[in-house]
Amino acid sequence: MALNQTAPGNGALMVYSPLEAVANLSAEISGQPSDDWEYSDYRILSPDGKRLKWVANNAGTVQLHPQTIALPAGNYRVVAQADGGIRVTVPVVIASHQTTVLHLDGHDFPPGETGFNQTNSVRLPDGRIVGWRAAAQNVPAS
Repeated sequence: MALNQTAPGNGALMVYSPLEAVANLSAEISGQPSDDWEYSDYRILSPDGKRLKWVANNAGTVQLHPQTIALPAGNYRVVAQADGGIRVTVPVVIASHQTTVLHLDGHDFPPGETGFNQTNSVRLPDGRIVGWRAAAQNVPAS
């Protein structure tokens, strides 16, 4: 059952995971470059570790975009590969009618990213910033 991000209590998650090459057999047959690029897949877990969803992280569009996943507001954990091949588990908060963005691909945040500053950053063990903490008023009860 697909969730609607605009439904009461739902928000969304977008994960920029590292890119990986995937074979494009129809291109290979026609003599074109045989690899396409997609964001790597990840899992969404409940706070207690129960597997909720496996995400094939490709929006299915001509342009390269990660999936936007609608979820009920609440606390989750994302298990994914980060830049450099490191497997990480990152706690995330989904707020109603907001999109939580997680940057695991090693790229800088896009210009104009709001909500981020050095005091609220979420970092990997090696210090790389992957997102920022939700403001206290946006944290839903678990």
